[in-house]
Amino acid sequence: MTGQRLSTGISGLDDILDGGLIHPRNVLIRGSPGSGKTIFGLHFLSAGIDAGETSLYVNMGEPQAYVEETADAFDLHTEQIHFHNISPTEEQFSERNSYSVFESAEVEQPDFIAELREKIDEIEPDRVLLDPITEFRHLTTDERQFRSGILGLLDYLKEIGAMGMLTSQSGGPIKDYDIQFLVDTVISLDVTSESRMVTVSKFRGSSFRRGDHFYDIS
Repeated sequence: MTGQRLSTGISGLDDILDGGLIHPRNVLIRGSPGSGKTIFGLHFLSAGIDAGETSLYVNMGEPQAYVEETADAFDLHTEQIHFHNISPTEEQFSERNSYSVFESAEVEQPDFIAELREKIDEIEPDRVLLDPITEFRHLTTDERQFRSGILGLLDYLKEIGAMGMLTSQSGGPIKDYDIQFLVDTVISLDVTSESRMVTVSKFRGSSFRRGDHFYDIS
């Protein structure tokens, strides 16, 4: 099966995927801290800009300034990427002395979901990066709400013809098996003391090159 192919912004990864991602099917980039998930995602957004598309970065973790510095270091069109921040501000961190995203009372209200949808409707993005989607667990009251929230968001992105990329922390106590079931494509980044390897374990609608493939961040 084939469909409209979209570049990931990384030529070697496009080769592994037999030509790139399939529009508008979504993709999960998973890996441990430091594996390069955000950098992969920024390449994805930048490739969209190169193609004349609109890109939206939904920030659920790192401060926006840090993300912009990372994008600038790789010359990845920071000034043209739209940002929507759900991550806590410095003021929130100082006031609460913790790094929680929202208080429990705020979590029970759908304000942040409605705000995100309004942002998507406002800029009409072709590509959306949610980084990291695992922070979404802290914005929901239980696992069922977490899964239904992600599924609803992914369905909405497909409905409007936008390509969605999610990142997730993996390893240790953090599990993302449920997210892997919800997405169309799963790409894992594995880091050891000696190497970095990328593996595709799921790619609906297309063949791909199986096995481990070495990658480097420079």
